[in-house]
Amino acid sequence: MTATKKATQKTKELDVDYEGRDLEAMSFTPRYSKWIISMFAEYVGDSILEVGAGCGNFTRVLIEEFPGKDLTVLEPSQQFDKLQSNEIIKGHVKTYLKGTLAENLDKVKGVDTVIYNNVMEHIEDDQEELNTLFEMLPTGGHVIVFSPAIPALMSEFDRSVGHFRRYMKKELDTKFKNAGFDISKSHYVDIVGILPWYLKYTMLKGTLSPNDAKLYDSVAVPVLSVLEPSRLLPIGKNILTIGVKR
Repeated sequence: MTATKKATQKTKELDVDYEGRDLEAMSFTPRYSKWIISMFAEYVGDSILEVGAGCGNFTRVLIEEFPGKDLTVLEPSQQFDKLQSNEIIKGHVKTYLKGTLAENLDKVKGVDTVIYNNVMEHIEDDQEELNTLFEMLPTGGHVIVFSPAIPALMSEFDRSVGHFRRYMKKELDTKFKNAGFDISKSHYVDIVGILPWYLKYTMLKGTLSPNDAKLYDSVAVPVLSVLEPSRLLPIGKNILTIGVKR
């Protein structure tokens, strides 16, 4: 398959209900976002690419946590217009790119850190995406993936926002290694959220509302961010995997 055809295929994959990703309110609550960032901050270099930036909610927190870094944002869906017109992030984003990673490789040269926050699960051929990342990154560059975990938790809500999968640690580690990356960090996150998610979303087929997210952000996250020893968790509702190109 040619690079152009691969890029076209990726675009189609990402466009399936991709705009619904901004409904994943858990990704955009401020405490939760900062908690996620605290887990990977030490691996962030001087030039960041956020893939699947949506309309810029997580981008805003990246700007707050990494002032002065070069930041490029990429969005393949119709959310790009909202991203580009987001007044809060204007002046802080170096480059706005529309389309997939494969379609923009010539425009992301020099990037040393690529972040996928609740995005990799939207990409049908995630192995090909990781392969592409390995080819584009310089030696010492990092890929940071934060995604939903545990296939048994797959729900109608997941499918409605365009998820192809939820990961297990071994599966994602293997895909990183197959692409050529060494694993810098890999662990589950949020063991407490497994049962509530399973009951409300997997069994009862509920949807995630802003009120649910705000409650979780204000009550659970402050406790979890202090008490949860993520590196030691045997399982969790989410997973963080960081790969480095040696």
